[in-house]
Amino acid sequence: MSSTAAEDGELLDNPELVQPENWRRINTWSGRTPVFLIHDGGGTTFAYHCLEPMSRFTYGIRNPHFFTQKKFEGGICEMAKLYTGWIKQTVAKETFTAKKQGKLPVDILLGGWSLGGLLSLQIARELAEDKDVRVRGFLMIDSVCPNEARKTAIHAAMGSESEEGKSKNQILSSRSLTEARRMVGEWTLPQWDGELKGKRPKAILLKCRETVPLSDGGRSVLDLDRAHTQLGWEWYDKDMFTEVIPVDGHHFNLFEQTYIPGITRTIRTALIKLDTAPKEEEDEEMFE
Repeated sequence: MSSTAAEDGELLDNPELVQPENWRRINTWSGRTPVFLIHDGGGTTFAYHCLEPMSRFTYGIRNPHFFTQKKFEGGICEMAKLYTGWIKQTVAKETFTAKKQGKLPVDILLGGWSLGGLLSLQIARELAEDKDVRVRGFLMIDSVCPNEARKTAIHAAMGSESEEGKSKNQILSSRSLTEARRMVGEWTLPQWDGELKGKRPKAILLKCRETVPLSDGGRSVLDLDRAHTQLGWEWYDKDMFTEVIPVDGHHFNLFEQTYIPGITRTIRTALIKLDTAPKEEEDEEMFE
């Protein structure tokens, strides 16, 4: 195996199993829909590995070009197509526990922090007419809507940052974030029209209560729509979310250790809501 292929992730375990439904019985499945969590703008799935038990099969997809910094020339759509293929390959494996053997389509949930939420939306569109995999719902974790005004602000904020004093991984993450901003700025959000009208999977938004502190006292581009209930998504669809749930912290620290118990509970509850009908939802919350 060449080092380049390994770094690109094409021959590595991607998607990776972040946690099974039950660590004590790793190959058992209760029927809860598995979730695929997509990396943030920094390109890694580190934050998802910090979560406490989620009580469902949880997979993570990281940026395969994190180490090489190779660009996705086709932007968000190209990245989503690649990840969609990986999800389909993973679900098709005999070792994929969280499915009913011989029954199609296989249900999944999608989600992600920041860029991961945007990619979840695009992947859901890629799978909208798929016969093998069906998206029951997706979770956006403080993912700001990139409407036209925000794209302009994102572009203006793309100045080069000093890499002095940073570790190799910090530099790679920063460069990945810059590339993510470029892709988001060029992205045309997907539509469910024609025969798909009204069939977009239900979605939930987790929204940070605090704003990102800046040294100059200004406001981060990620907080320009913080006062809006849906972080600007009403521009895309006023009925985008079935629920918006507030979470502690700001955009960049909500996965820090002090917030992990709370964010884990909230993500777990949100996934239950996406995975169940109203009556089932009440029963699941009592069980939790």
